[in-house]
Amino acid sequence: MQDAGTCPHTDCRFAFPLPVFLDEDTAVVDTPAQAERLLHRLRAVFRARGYRTVTPRLVSVEIPRNGRFRLWVDWIGQGGTGDQTLFRTVCFNHGTLEDNVTHMIRVEGLAARRTANRRKAG
Repeated sequence: MQDAGTCPHTDCRFAFPLPVFLDEDTAVVDTPAQAERLLHRLRAVFRARGYRTVTPRLVSVEIPRNGRFRLWVDWIGQGGTGDQTLFRTVCFNHGTLEDNVTHMIRVEGLAARRTANRRKAG
């Protein structure tokens, strides 16, 4: 997973506090240290599910308007059964493509995958 404080494929920074929308839940990350702990927990969850690595893949970049744009990033898990898209993030940024700050992140698909995994396990 990417290091805290950076976005995949760019040199953007996070603005704190950083709202993170996880499907229907919301978390607020107040510091870079909290962001790092969140990334470590995600890494542990995906390793426990058998994924050796999780790699970001930039899907789309919105054309900036008034200094604002979004990045869509798929997070691909590499495991014993091949590559699988685990979830998608949408980063809401301010600035230019070369110099920007992420002000909000929406995580899509994570809860649906958790529900599907619970159904398979049961």
